[in-house]
Amino acid sequence: MIAYGNRVRGFLAVPENQPGPFGAVILGHERYGLVQHTLDLVAKFAAYGYIGLTPDMFSRWGGDKEALTRGDISVRISDVDIRSYMGDSLDHLLTHPQVDPDRICAMGVCQSGDYPLVLNSAPRDSGQHRHPRRSAGQQMGS
Repeated sequence: MIAYGNRVRGFLAVPENQPGPFGAVILGHERYGLVQHTLDLVAKFAAYGYIGLTPDMFSRWGGDKEALTRGDISVRISDVDIRSYMGDSLDHLLTHPQVDPDRICAMGVCQSGDYPLVLNSAPRDSGQHRHPRRSAGQQMGS
């Protein structure tokens, strides 16, 4: 586990024995938090030559994480918090020396399926707008 941004914990997997720079994937986790399945998916990205990063979207949440992991409770995350967690993850990758900044994408599964859209949904003049190709003035998919 690593720590970055505004008190975000996350899991980072880097390809082994391969020359960089690498493309990177930010993976939003399921509603259960950072469970083994999510860590395995991030490790698979690294096995295929991509840096994988999954932020713990409940890093700053003070509730019962064991109940969350079991699926006994669920927690909805506000769009502002989604942009914060995903944006901090993007910023972390943009400064990572082994990441090609032109090859970063975001994806989600289960509860986080729409998080990449939320990341890029803030108005450009809001101060919250972040996307992988922001330095080039392009949106994801452009």
